[in-house]
Amino acid sequence: DIHGNLEDLHFFSDNVWRLGMDLTAGNFVFLGDYVDRGMSCLECVAYLLAMKLLLPHKVFLLRGNHETRDVNGWEEHYGERSFIYQCRERFGDDLGFRVWEQTNQVFDRLPLAAVIDQDIFCVHGGIPRPVSAIKNGGSRIQDILSVPKVAGINPPYEHEDEMYQQVASDCIWSDP
Repeated sequence: DIHGNLEDLHFFSDNVWRLGMDLTAGNFVFLGDYVDRGMSCLECVAYLLAMKLLLPHKVFLLRGNHETRDVNGWEEHYGERSFIYQCRERFGDDLGFRVWEQTNQVFDRLPLAAVIDQDIFCVHGGIPRPVSAIKNGGSRIQDILSVPKVAGINPPYEHEDEMYQQVASDCIWSDP
């Protein structure tokens, strides 16, 4: 969880990918929660998205619960540390809202999970509860990865399948 903390990204840059991500062995999987709580949400998102664009086969961004509108738009709770507040503060109310919404449209498309070497399951929250209706002879990981894009996680959009919505919600909310 980076949570808008640019100092954490600087620490990683100085200590983990000192020569740059492109020259560092291995790939980088970020598990979500890029915004809220810290004072540099826009900078953190811009940096991570730029790294994803520059190194699409080396940098992987997953969706966490803060990559949802209901959480990163909760200004009453997070105040000046909320993503929506920082967008409006930086760009004004109208443009700030548009920047916030466009960024959330990117977040809507982030994957919920990743599997490394067919062995390591990566997700922000936790392993979802079993959903027997998804079973079609595949493994539990295959079932989870079969979930289509689910934008309305909390609350779900009416047109989205409740079973898939449950799996998606568990992936981002079931923190250990």
